[in-house]
Amino acid sequence: METAIDFAGFIDPELGSEVPTWSETGLVGGSINTDEITGVVVWAKDYEDINGEVDSMGYCTADYPAGTFDFFKDGTEIPGAADGSTNVLVVCQRHDPEDPNANARTAKVEHIKAGGADGFIMYNQNRDQGTVAESYSLPSAHFTYEQWNGVHPEQGLEDWLDSTSELGHQITINPTVIERRINEDNADWLAAFSSRDPSYANEEILAPAISAPGVNIYAAYSDEHPFTTPHGQDYIAISGTSMASPHVAGTMALLRQVHPEWTPAEIQSALLMTADNVVQYRRLNRANGDIDKAETYRAGTGRVNVANALKPVL
Repeated sequence: METAIDFAGFIDPELGSEVPTWSETGLVGGSINTDEITGVVVWAKDYEDINGEVDSMGYCTADYPAGTFDFFKDGTEIPGAADGSTNVLVVCQRHDPEDPNANARTAKVEHIKAGGADGFIMYNQNRDQGTVAESYSLPSAHFTYEQWNGVHPEQGLEDWLDSTSELGHQITINPTVIERRINEDNADWLAAFSSRDPSYANEEILAPAISAPGVNIYAAYSDEHPFTTPHGQDYIAISGTSMASPHVAGTMALLRQVHPEWTPAEIQSALLMTADNVVQYRRLNRANGDIDKAETYRAGTGRVNVANALKPVL
């Protein structure tokens, strides 16, 4: 799942001329974007919100006054923005997941829409966060920390955009390409966020019991959240137990269909006895850590195997 970003020069050659290192190759971001859009990029951190406050972090936590993004950060008018002939793409920063004051990604979009934004760009400041396969009410792109800041010697979008002397930077956000790519080298790795045993609070509990796919799983989501705005969406890619457990639940349903006489305990036993002990992890969750098998205390009896569980043997 990739959203390609192309360099589109400057709206006016007199306003800027820097060519970023990625001008030929482009950049790749996340998000799910359906419409191609080319526009001038501005950063929310440079503008007052409806409360008269300028958030130097650009978190986009409040509406912006109508017409805010018809102007560059220095107050001069963006040619064509007011009459809609020029699109304006607004950058917001994603909150750290531990920030108690964080607002929803979808809320950020609504806040910049109020100010006249035509597109949405979000980036992570937390190095450990990935992008989210989510569509928004505006054409969008989502960047990881490295995609936004660049990895030396390559520039990221931030290096080019946050200029003190140039204005009118333009990019094109292309429709997202969603295709199935299988790389066996990426299979059966323990997620860095996966819980480990033993339980210090209750030593009688041994968990996890079994492992299942749970990283960036694209699946149906709730589109009816009556107490939030906007009200959800049809599909999303998320990670965690909420994605791994449905794989196991589905496996149990299949076992129940094939063996309706089995008790819940027998189904559980079949799953645990036939799991594949193939899950790997890197020690201390370090990218260059030693590779080892993620056994009982990390992955339970192994990765669930539906075919094996249908015909368990001793």
